[in-house]
This record gives sequence, C-alpha cells and structure tokens, in this order.
Amino acid sequence: MLNGIAFFTSAGVLGPLLLAGVACASQATLPAPVGEPSTVQSAAQTPVESQPLAATPTSLAVPEATTQVQDASKPTPPPRIAATAKSKADVEFFMSAALDALLDTDGPPDDPRSFFEPPWASELRQVALQMSRSGNTAYIPLIIDFMRLQFSQQGRAEQGSFLASLAGEQYDDIPSEDGDWGLWVEWLGKHPEVRPPQGYDAWKGEFLGFLDPGMGAFFYDGVKTNIRLEEAVWGGVPKDGIPDLVNPPVVPGNQASYLGATDRVFGVSINGEHRAYPLRVLNPHEMANDVLGGEPIALAY
Repeated sequence: MLNGIAFFTSAGVLGPLLLAGVACASQATLPAPVGEPSTVQSAAQTPVESQPLAATPTSLAVPEATTQVQDASKPTPPPRIAATAKSKADVEFFMSAALDALLDTDGPPDDPRSFFEPPWASELRQVALQMSRSGNTAYIPLIIDFMRLQFSQQGRAEQGSFLASLAGEQYDDIPSEDGDWGLWVEWLGKHPEVRPPQGYDAWKGEFLGFLDPGMGAFFYDGVKTNIRLEEAVWGGVPKDGIPDLVNPPVVPGNQASYLGATDRVFGVSINGEHRAYPLRVLNPHEMANDVLGGEPIALAY
C-alpha cells in the first residue's frame, strides 16, 4: 500500500489508479459503511456498464498511472547534460549537497511555526540557485521537490523563481504563478522529456526519508516502476498515516440502505464479479485493498 504518497497524472490532478467510472449500485455488491462516512457532494447518478479492469497487485510495487516511463530493467539513457567529468561531478555534488542540508538537521521541527523558516531552507536555497544557473533542465524535478518542503509563501516563491529561470530558457509555457507547487508538478507531467539525473531514484528515497524513514521502501536504486518517479510526491502524512480498507465487508446492492439515490460509487468488474465502492466510504481511507474475481486489487482515490 502507498498511503502517504500521492501520484500526479500527466493531466496534473490526483486521480484514481484503478477506476471504472460511475456504476449502478443496485447491480453490484458494495462495501458496508465503517464508522461515520465523510460527507461528499452529490451528483446525478449516471449508470454505466462496468468495464473489465486489470488487477493491480497489492505489493510495494508502484501501481500504474496514466503516464509511463521506460522499463527500469532496461538500460536508462544518460541525463541531458554535457558528457564531461566536471558536469557529472557537479550533478553529484548538488544532489549530495541537498541531502546534506536536510540530514544535518534532526528532522522536521516539533514547533510547526518553525516550518516557515526551517533550518534547511537557506542551504536548499543556495543549492537551488546554483542549479538554476547551470542551464541543466535535469535539475527541474529536484527543485520542484525542494519547493514541496517550503512552507512559507516567500520560500515557495524563491524556489519558483529558480524554476522559472531554468525552465524559461527552453520553454514558453511555464506557470505564471511562480510559487504554486501544484502548477509546477502539473507542468512537469506535461513534459516527459524533462528527466531527472541518474541516481534520482535512490536520491528521492533519501530525500523523502527525511520526512518519514518508511518512504525509503518505495524509492531505491534500480527500483522498477511504471510511472515517473518525479511525479510521486509526499502526500502530507506519514507512511500508513491514513488507514486503508482491507477486504471490506460487502452487502448486495439492493440492501445498501445507507446509500442515497445520487451517491457516487466506483464500479469495478473483474472475471465476471462486480463491486461498487461508494465514494463516501472510500473517501476517508483513500485506498482499498480487496480481492475481486479471484484477483487482488488496490483501488486508490
């Protein structure tokens, strides 16, 4: 399971990883409610025919998203930087310097007010400044990662200005709001040609491990993935910080009296077995690990 990590698609929105749209609740079994369900906005119910979906294993492998990267088992082309010893040394130096800025501290501060000017902010600022002056677009994903750790508007704006300086040399569609981290993540999703330096997989594990050591289990040297690792971002909570649904109990659709006529559900059909997962049940959990049609699935919202 991947609670604590969010995934952005190339469209730039946090989306379901395994969905079949809106299905008619009366034609499938539904998970029974657990505790008080969250209130969600109702929408007109639009019954659609469920479509077969490929099962998603419930292992630590990163699930599929709408974007693809080259199979990590195949040789990875080098990053787009000058093929000189000096440039390679610079890349390694900057990546190490960013980690040193974080790892030399005792972790996130206990006082939330300290986040507005954390001890690592000034060092990350200097590293990002040098990256922006290099002209190497491989640094863009790293600076976007830096921006995620900026909790003040000034800090985000500074990192955004570095991104604008670096990306603006080659692109004319950069976000107009420099300090909007989400817009930069969306922009990166639209530009698969902007690839991070070699070693980014292990670097990201150490970088996110600063926030939660458990994050390192998902990012390591040579990890195989079907999504771009630069689009996997910290979800704002510790690993497993949001309890997932595991093999939730189900009831026939015509017995789901707790659902309103216009409640939204996610319909899944595998090997002739159909199930509807109500949004109001899934919403507070964000993920369900279940078995449907004899296949293990992981449904994330």
